[in-house]
Amino acid sequence: MKKQFQTAVTAVLAAAVIAVPPAVTLLRNSASESSKSSANFSEEPITKEQDAAIENEAETVELVADEEKINELELHNNTLTVCSMDEANEMIQDGEDSYEKIGAIRLVDNSDYARKVTGEAAKITRANNVDLLESKSYIYHMMLNSVDYFNTARGSMVYSFGNSEQVKTEFMTNIEEQYACEKEYYTDGGIGELHVYDGKEYTINEKLGINDVSYCGEPSGSNISDNNRVVMLDEGELLRINRKDLTNLAVSGNSCLFPQQYAMSKLYDFDDWTIAGCEKFIGRDCAVIEGAKDGGTFKMLVDTNYGFLLKYEEFSAAGEITSYTETVELENDIVLNKEMAEIKD
Repeated sequence: MKKQFQTAVTAVLAAAVIAVPPAVTLLRNSASESSKSSANFSEEPITKEQDAAIENEAETVELVADEEKINELELHNNTLTVCSMDEANEMIQDGEDSYEKIGAIRLVDNSDYARKVTGEAAKITRANNVDLLESKSYIYHMMLNSVDYFNTARGSMVYSFGNSEQVKTEFMTNIEEQYACEKEYYTDGGIGELHVYDGKEYTINEKLGINDVSYCGEPSGSNISDNNRVVMLDEGELLRINRKDLTNLAVSGNSCLFPQQYAMSKLYDFDDWTIAGCEKFIGRDCAVIEGAKDGGTFKMLVDTNYGFLLKYEEFSAAGEITSYTETVELENDIVLNKEMAEIKD
């Protein structure tokens, strides 16, 4: 294996929308302004009753604003949208424009749905109920859009693709401030590094030093329908539409924090997989996904709260493991420092 960062799957396109389902509600950016309560200042002090009334009003307005950001989960449609490449490009651009102007518009109540999935999976006597369309649609949505549900993360993982050597990876990322760092440790003692900060991406190895510097794209994303992330082109080919990976990481982004490509390649056909149960893994509630694809089988452990892919195993038709990823440790929404991503002299 070359001592450079491996990309789990090549990104295809940024995402957007062909037809937004009518049930989708757009976010409004005025939530913080509408939550401000106005009070008439006078020489007379505000009574405790007046102060409590103002506070209650502010809390009510803030609650309404928060509720407006949450949307109903889009249930999966196993029938693929058929479109031309021009139509696909148009929806991609529309989705990027929408995201840059108003942010994510497809947020769902992940804590509520996570409880439902975990609760159903835990009821062994009702195991068949775990395969409900709603639960599967939620898991698919979270894997496609995990970057909308967390801001910072730090952890480590191991992986091997196609029976290659095992590689250990340590990573950290801050989505809002757009800095990240990933280090890979190879079995022969080599180390590869990826650093992202101040709008630049640096790829380093121990022999060549900084051998690649490129400018990162502006933070962007998409507000595409989950049902349109995989479409059928007029020519009969599948098109998997990727969002920009805001984690700015390589393997740990694709294979753990933002596993959109695993979802689109393995889970887009809901007949190919099932939720087989739930289990705790590195202290997190996970849905156990089992399925068959491309002549083999696979198993995933997916964090029900965030959509992180914490463990993945792919097996040949003979039952031999051919590829795997496993998260060793992970914490998210913690305080990080930009200096952790910067190249040290």
